[in-house]
Amino acid sequence: MGRFLAGFVVGAIAGVLLTLVFVFAMATRTEPTLVTSVDVPAQARIGEPFAMRIVSRNPHDVEVQLHSVDIDESFIEAFEVLSINPQPTDSMRIPFLNQQSWFFERDVPPGASLEIVFTLNPVRGGVPIGNVEVCNPAQDCIPASPEIEILAEIF
Repeated sequence: MGRFLAGFVVGAIAGVLLTLVFVFAMATRTEPTLVTSVDVPAQARIGEPFAMRIVSRNPHDVEVQLHSVDIDESFIEAFEVLSINPQPTDSMRIPFLNQQSWFFERDVPPGASLEIVFTLNPVRGGVPIGNVEVCNPAQDCIPASPEIEILAEIF
């Protein structure tokens, strides 16, 4: 009975250690990311739509998937999203990160670029603060912080 118990304990410990190694390996794994720029005008006016251009370039020698664009709610709530081109495959709110995510799942070949254009209509004045992140399937996200001042009409 003592040998059985000792073998069981050793096996259980080995199983826990292997599980921890696997979880750590998955959590720290990275995949190639895209080099991304976000272009917005320095200023915009409430009610005057503009294009926010997100250009993601693949500098790697392998295909990289642009999985999603995640935008902090603190930034995107200052706008009404009128259109997105190309169309996302899906979207969702990520409550614990306070982000809105749009899924594109498009492969970008080596040396190529993908442009995504959000047509935004400013709905409140001020300077919205927040990140626009471009993510690969492993959720390695590259953030950019667009700077735009939204001017309110003075009557």
